[in-house]
Amino acid sequence: MCFSQRAVPILLLLLEACAHNPPPKPTPFSKSEAFHKSSSTIYGILERDLDEDGLSEVVVANKTDHGFALSTYRQHPAASGNTWERICDGEVAVGSELEVLSFIEVEDGALALIAAKDDNPDEELQSFVLIDPAAGCATRFKDQLRLPKPADAVITPGAVPAGVIIVEHEPGFRLVDEPRVLHLTAAEGKVDLLTGVRTRLVTGKRREVAVDEAALSFLRPIPIAVHWQASEADPIELFELVDDDATTEFVAKPGVTGTLKIAADAPFVALELVHGCYGGSAAALELASEQGTRFVTGEAAAADSFVAANGKSFGDEAGGRHELLALRSAATSLTLSVGPVAAERCLRDVRAFGFRP
Repeated sequence: MCFSQRAVPILLLLLEACAHNPPPKPTPFSKSEAFHKSSSTIYGILERDLDEDGLSEVVVANKTDHGFALSTYRQHPAASGNTWERICDGEVAVGSELEVLSFIEVEDGALALIAAKDDNPDEELQSFVLIDPAAGCATRFKDQLRLPKPADAVITPGAVPAGVIIVEHEPGFRLVDEPRVLHLTAAEGKVDLLTGVRTRLVTGKRREVAVDEAALSFLRPIPIAVHWQASEADPIELFELVDDDATTEFVAKPGVTGTLKIAADAPFVALELVHGCYGGSAAALELASEQGTRFVTGEAAAADSFVAANGKSFGDEAGGRHELLALRSAATSLTLSVGPVAAERCLRDVRAFGFRP
């Protein structure tokens, strides 16, 4: 292409004018009129090109009278920069505190998640809504989770998160609720032994999410061997204490002392004792660990006992007393001295439980 001598100055003037008047820069949402109109109720902003048109949309968390809701804004190019249009509003996640605001990756794009919470003395309530901001803020999944407040002390296999959980680089999100606990007592107060939770994995596609539910159990039975050694006698294995037969029992005569040795191939954190003579009474068992700390069945665990906490004992039709003992530390073996009680004592079952690896 060539230009005449007369055309060249005109072209230079046009180029010079363009250099002094560059195209307007896009207006960020935070500096837009749409933002300033509702800034007092905005608690969070997400930004992404949801419809793949080269322009970002924003999803905004708005405070309402009852909780928080998501609104989607779309931008339109304009001579002065661009304008932002509010195109849809989602359902309200009920709660006084905003807890989660995030895009959730699914197979064919992204959804937006908002969760809010409320507290009361007994439980924490979490409400969440999963919306499709590119489809009129349609609700794809919602629920309310009730998380009971734990006791002063909790025995768990480790850190167990609860509620709405987002894991970085993992598609979808998880819900953990409905904790299952055994309520125990100790000298220091109430103790909860966490035995399991409900878990749900939310994945799928934008128009149809998938929810996979499972019940996780943390405790499992641990096979054990039980031996008894009285005074100077040789130890004998007590098969009757692990045979799950409620009619078999080991009898310790009044005043007889000895040691009960419990051994397992995996760590156990709790023991269930069933004691009481078949068809007769259930005398208390006085037990002491190798370190000399004592525990008496039917009583609350002392602060220095090898038992961290114990559950309320209950009787069965055969006269046996069932009692769960949570140990102060996990063990693969335990030697217990049986104290001299002036009554006949019968031990019927010993079961061990450990946390799943």
